[in-house]
Amino acid sequence: MASQDHQHRAVAVVLHEPLLGGATTSLLRVLPELERRGWRFSFWVPGRGAAETELRRRGYEVASAERLLRFSLPSLRQPPGPARRLAGLPAYLRGFRSWVSGQEATLVHANTLLALPEVAVLPRRGPPLVLHTHEMLPEGPKGRLAAWLARRADVIVAVSGAVASGLERRGLTAEVVHNGVELPAGRPADRSNGRLVVGTLATVCRRKGSDLFLAASRLVRDGLGEVEFRMVGDLVVGGERPWAERVVADARGQGIVHRSGIDPYEELAEWDVFVLPSRMDPCPLAVLEAMASSLPVVASRVGGIPEEVGDDAGLLVEPEDVEGIAAAVLRLASEPDLRASLGAAARRRVERLFTLERQAEGIDAAYRAALAGNAARTATP
Repeated sequence: MASQDHQHRAVAVVLHEPLLGGATTSLLRVLPELERRGWRFSFWVPGRGAAETELRRRGYEVASAERLLRFSLPSLRQPPGPARRLAGLPAYLRGFRSWVSGQEATLVHANTLLALPEVAVLPRRGPPLVLHTHEMLPEGPKGRLAAWLARRADVIVAVSGAVASGLERRGLTAEVVHNGVELPAGRPADRSNGRLVVGTLATVCRRKGSDLFLAASRLVRDGLGEVEFRMVGDLVVGGERPWAERVVADARGQGIVHRSGIDPYEELAEWDVFVLPSRMDPCPLAVLEAMASSLPVVASRVGGIPEEVGDDAGLLVEPEDVEGIAAAVLRLASEPDLRASLGAAARRRVERLFTLERQAEGIDAAYRAALAGNAARTATP
């Protein structure tokens, strides 16, 4: 039961992309829990796509306008080109500011640093702002600008301690609220079918180490032979797309299954080992989904992954360590009892630390803190 002190509080949410990426998916999953705590939502989405379609299917109020701005030179140069991309920004931001003014929202939730252009034009005396950071603060001038804009937020939420530490180095304080995931119903079926299934579940891109997964798979097959590798996930959008297409072509040439657009839990139920050799990852949902599916994890010791896996839910290797990844997979292949114990510990860890209920509690607390801080400033003469 939602408490009366914030029953029917309205939140205007700024999504960072029209796709259903990890940051958007994480928020969409926790919405029902937040609604049970008395919050109601409307959404601004910068472009038509799967996110808008899903929100409308759920019955939410959604406003959308095309944001041509991109945050890297290669993406900015893509058609219709830098001039038109930049020229359309003022009108887009005016439309967004007008939408916020018409929402009568109690507060604004900006979902990721990519929403900072919208944050920059929020009214100074408007509703309080919660900035939800799902990524590491970039280095260099881009990071300095992002940190400066992030100071507009009344409360900053970070999806991991690693993200929060990066913000702190820029003088920003963030509350850590880890992502949460649903728990598959019941225990997964016995996977002892005589053939080890090893997979990675992630966008095919450099950051997720898709090429490292392929390189490690070659080493494992040389040492083991009877193993099935799977690569599941959409190809990255933007200038890196040709690279991702080559990786998938290489994977298929090696007999590795690649597919996308499927239910992660249905896929994970068929696996024995989950691998994510990311070069950087703030708090990947796929690791938590694998852990919730009682799978042992082999992953890079980067970003928020060590916070997810802990000491007993998987095997961590150093970034770029292809041989280390292969050795960890080979070890798990030869030690079924270790696979079982790590998988069971992984499930327990998710049940204890990474549920949607726990995530909702953290976001609810951030909303309350933003409202309390705004009320205190308003009351100050």
